[in-house]
Amino acid sequence: MLGAGGLLGRRGKGCPMQGGRRRTSAGNAAACTRERGHGFGHGLGFGFGSGSGSGDGDGDGDGYGLPAAVQPGMATRLWGGLVTLILLAAVVWPLGRDPIHGDSFPLSTYPMFAFKRPGARVAIDYVIATGPGGGRRHVPPELVANAEVMQALMTVRRAVQNRHAPTLCAEVAARVARDRRFDAMDTVAVVFGDHRAVGYLVHGVHGPEREHARCPIARSRTR
Repeated sequence: MLGAGGLLGRRGKGCPMQGGRRRTSAGNAAACTRERGHGFGHGLGFGFGSGSGSGDGDGDGDGYGLPAAVQPGMATRLWGGLVTLILLAAVVWPLGRDPIHGDSFPLSTYPMFAFKRPGARVAIDYVIATGPGGGRRHVPPELVANAEVMQALMTVRRAVQNRHAPTLCAEVAARVARDRRFDAMDTVAVVFGDHRAVGYLVHGVHGPEREHARCPIARSRTR
């Protein structure tokens, strides 16, 4: 806490001049402090003296309380309540938007998740490995391109669009031949499938498929 001399400015030792004389006696030290607290409190609008007085500021209390001038008034409270209501309305407002036609910038309703789509289908190009007796297994992304699913998807799609599906098929078959997980498979195929989304992705039910390319998995005898 700053001393009274630091608050009022250093004007030498003792209290300011009063009546042409400087008060410096030890007996008047408490009175000097109270007077300085009085001046500081009166100048800033709140008391800084000790004891029960307020330093003769505009506020009430123990000298450390806020003055009445800075207490929140009715207008401030009404304004705060109005701002709160506006913010709450802004938060609740998106709930009333149409999930399909209300999709717009900057707030999206994510319509693909906002309503049921019982007839949703997935049509996609991908790579599978097949074996004798109807064995079948999807080739993972790292054996098609890399570990990124979307990059593997685009690799297959571009190969099909550019009519390079046979080349991609042979490259994937060479990688599959070195992977023990596919020991029971003997063929790789690049195919296009059109499936019911839930049936295919959740229950493994396949829809119609069309092959773009097929190639054998050639394994070395020394592997």
